[in-house]
Amino acid sequence: MYSRRDLVEIFSTFLRLDGDRPRGWQSDPPLRRSIMRCIAKYEAERGENSPPLQFWTNYWQEVWQDKPNSPTARLAIAHLSAYLQETCYGVAKKMRDSLKISSRVAFFDSNYQVADYFQIAIASTPKILKSYDPERSSSLDDYARVAFRSRIQETLRQSGEVDLCSDWGLLRKLSKRSFREVLQETGFSEETISRYQLAWTCFKTVYQPTRASGTRHLNAPDWATWDAIAALYHRDRPLETVSPETLKTWLLECASLARNRFYPSQVSLNEPRSSFDTREPLEELSATLDSSLLETWIESEEQNLRRQRQTDLNRWLFEAVCTLDTESQEILQLYYCQGLMQTQIAERLDIKQYQVSRQLSRVRKTLLKAIAQWSQETFQIALSSSTLAAASQSLEEWLQGDYARDGERQQPKQP
Repeated sequence: MYSRRDLVEIFSTFLRLDGDRPRGWQSDPPLRRSIMRCIAKYEAERGENSPPLQFWTNYWQEVWQDKPNSPTARLAIAHLSAYLQETCYGVAKKMRDSLKISSRVAFFDSNYQVADYFQIAIASTPKILKSYDPERSSSLDDYARVAFRSRIQETLRQSGEVDLCSDWGLLRKLSKRSFREVLQETGFSEETISRYQLAWTCFKTVYQPTRASGTRHLNAPDWATWDAIAALYHRDRPLETVSPETLKTWLLECASLARNRFYPSQVSLNEPRSSFDTREPLEELSATLDSSLLETWIESEEQNLRRQRQTDLNRWLFEAVCTLDTESQEILQLYYCQGLMQTQIAERLDIKQYQVSRQLSRVRKTLLKAIAQWSQETFQIALSSSTLAAASQSLEEWLQGDYARDGERQQPKQP
């Protein structure tokens, strides 16, 4: 994916993604005409070339804030959504890659692809513009980068939560207000909403899980329970005749509507669409992009990410070493930095060789726990037994490499 530099492209083109790979840019004709008119008008009125990029981001931000519900504001959002494409892709790519600690430490798979993360984030552009304050934030790019990441994390959290719920568990999780909003947004009549809501209330009253931890995986009620739910329903509506099968059908429909409303599935980004005028197809942007440049860019991004992760982990391990007791730090220095044998270290410290060996083992376990903690705090994932073994190998390489070189530099020079 080449980086856009032309103002017209920046404010009128959208990234096409295929799974985890960018496939080029597409131009939105209405947006293209809009930004070209704005630039031409500016140059005609001022008698000078178009101002830099920051001017136009501020301009469209002010347009949107001035009249957020107007057609002009929708145009401004579309332009800014196009502008934020690279930022959004960068966040989506890092979020996908961040589920891998490093090629040697741990791996974590996800059903989501970069395209899914990208769509989740870019859809939050209006909310970002609403909360963005140019006077308090450094730039829209920086603010959006943080906001995009938060939006993806929240969606993944919610998605993971709903995936654990059966339909019956999800129905029990809904509040009265949320349940009613789902039905109202679907367009049901007030009479239908009243029936469905009573059926749901009777279900929650009669069918209670035996323990809280079983709510997520709650199975469907048996038919004796459905008979009890129907009896409670008819107590409030004695003139109606509703079978238990009908009540079950109603509630399954409500569960499906609630799942789609609060946890919508992600739609492929491969179908191009205009941000504000769906009647006109997007035009393919003719770009002379060498595929080898694309691969080089992706490889460079991945290498940069791995280097950053390794730097963060190195810093974490150095801090963990600093928390060790004095003797442990001295043994590490002698063994890894000065290259002494265990017997030589034992002689220098006036202890037994097996004590040196045990101390080194304890230190390695402590540092391995530090790696596991770093993994948990950075990626919210725990290391499995297999990845802990890989982490142990990485730790030994770090001790013999980065730590040894740094420790050697810190050693005082001998006279």
